[in-house]
Amino acid sequence: MTPRRRRPTLVTMTDPNGAAISRPPEHVSAVLDAIRAWEMRYPEYAPTGQVEAFLWVLGSGSQSPITRRPTAGPPTRAQIQNELEAAEEASSPSAGDVADALAWLLGIEDSIPVPGTHPGGLGHLVGGRGRIVRTSQQVVSVRDLARRGPRVASIEWETDWCTGVVACCEWVLGRRQGAPVSERLHAHPGLPTGDDLVGELAPVEDVRHQLGPGRRHARGYGDGVYQTIQWLLGRTTVAPVDERGLPPADRM
Repeated sequence: MTPRRRRPTLVTMTDPNGAAISRPPEHVSAVLDAIRAWEMRYPEYAPTGQVEAFLWVLGSGSQSPITRRPTAGPPTRAQIQNELEAAEEASSPSAGDVADALAWLLGIEDSIPVPGTHPGGLGHLVGGRGRIVRTSQQVVSVRDLARRGPRVASIEWETDWCTGVVACCEWVLGRRQGAPVSERLHAHPGLPTGDDLVGELAPVEDVRHQLGPGRRHARGYGDGVYQTIQWLLGRTTVAPVDERGLPPADRM
């Protein structure tokens, strides 16, 4: 069997206080409960690699899930990272599940590691809604940072990016009626859903490539909206603006 791809270790996610994992306790508990509920529905697949990984990280397992090293109490962050690397190299059926769980707990990936398919999304487990995995507070914080970005922007593209981020955040928060590019109004009551965000990606790509009606907006505006949607859906851990309110360095 081909080894799983190795995820990059995001050093920036390391807790300055030395915490082993990068998730709030209430999110960890909610996701673990959801995994256990799935196991109850499908007992033939229990115990899952996800549960083994969670219990080990929380200090309830006597040995690591892949390397089977004896442990007493919760592992350190370095030990979790080493176990993640071992899971990505392993070929056992549950290794991928262990890797997904450890990557989420470390904050390396934001895809919520509950087995099965969940068309409606699992955002509610982490303070979001549906397929959106960010809390309203996180969205407000990003929007406020992006509003400050143009003051320190050095090129027009950065200013346009920040404008796109603000527009997308305002839309998701319900402060803007129309979608940031297509200006579509969603037909359902309430706030935009993950499906609405995914549906906005096609017109956003037109802006990014300056095709047809996409020329109505600057390319940087489309880039900012695109990165914000990817972040909201948990497809990237990188927020659309940095602490200065500007595009992240790796997006420049």
